[in-house]
Amino acid sequence: VSERVREACTALQEELAECRQELQEQAAEYEAALGHADEAQARAREERRALVQEREAVEAALEAVEGDMDELRGAHDTALQRIKELTLMLAGAYEWKRKAEAMEAQAERSEHKRLVERQMVESERAMLLKEMHDHQDMLLRSVRKGGIKHR
Repeated sequence: VSERVREACTALQEELAECRQELQEQAAEYEAALGHADEAQARAREERRALVQEREAVEAALEAVEGDMDELRGAHDTALQRIKELTLMLAGAYEWKRKAEAMEAQAERSEHKRLVERQMVESERAMLLKEMHDHQDMLLRSVRKGGIKHR
């Protein structure tokens, strides 16, 4: 075998060794990249799992809030109905109060009218009594003076 062939073989062996070295370095880089990718994938899975749990918690909270809102709407509707009922009752009470005040005012007017009439009757009675007393006094004086004179 010629010297050139040996040199070519040696050169090829060296080149092969370099290629092997490069391949080993690339394989190590690839393995490292795979490790980083696996770690990133594991973190991504964990983050996704956490996000799914968070979404489920938010959905549960929303359902609870919706239930509370439904309950509050029902309570609000009930309260509005009760307010309407109480308003009608209050309006009725005011109407009865107004009627009672009108009747009371009418009674006071009637009572005042009766009082005025009574005062007039009493005043007339007092005048008649005075006239009667005056008449009696006159008769008594006449009797004392010598009797009643016929005209």
